[in-house]
Amino acid sequence: MFRLPFGERVDPLEEKRQARENTINSMITFCVLCAAIRIAPLVLEQSGF
Repeated sequence: MFRLPFGERVDPLEEKRQARENTINSMITFCVLCAAIRIAPLVLEQSGF
């Protein structure tokens, strides 16, 4: 069983908010990376590489 150290209480609402924030940040990072992968060949083609 998982135990937290004494004196450290986890607020369920704070934990849920943090999980939501991490998920949104991960999705933004994923979308930016996908866009960069799609755009890179076009930029390289325009620059003559």
